[in-house]
Amino acid sequence: HYQMRSPAHAGSDYYNHKRNHSIVLYRQLRFIGLKIGAPGSCSDARVFDRSRLGRSILNGLHGIPPDAPLPRAPHFGKLPYVVVGDEAFPLHHHIMRPYPGRGITQEQQVFNYRLSRARRVSENAF
Repeated sequence: HYQMRSPAHAGSDYYNHKRNHSIVLYRQLRFIGLKIGAPGSCSDARVFDRSRLGRSILNGLHGIPPDAPLPRAPHFGKLPYVVVGDEAFPLHHHIMRPYPGRGITQEQQVFNYRLSRARRVSENAF
């Protein structure tokens, strides 16, 4: 979300949960494309669902490489390539999202923290 002045006659379309007007700049896998222009009232997950990239991943048509072991950690076995999302994203083989709720284990809290740090990398790239 990037703060902006609301376009004329836009009503509450660009008004977001942080109580300001914004436009969504959506990052896509390895920065192979950008989705710019969704109203600020749209969540990242909603923009993803409506994007060509999101639809193709959710329908298994994107051509994501097959699961493979990590270069320096083959003992984990084959792992999928993933999009890192927030809690609003759907569960999917190629989407990694945090554990929901408050009653999660300490291990799950650590996972959520580290996943949040991974998301910040792409957000800060802009």
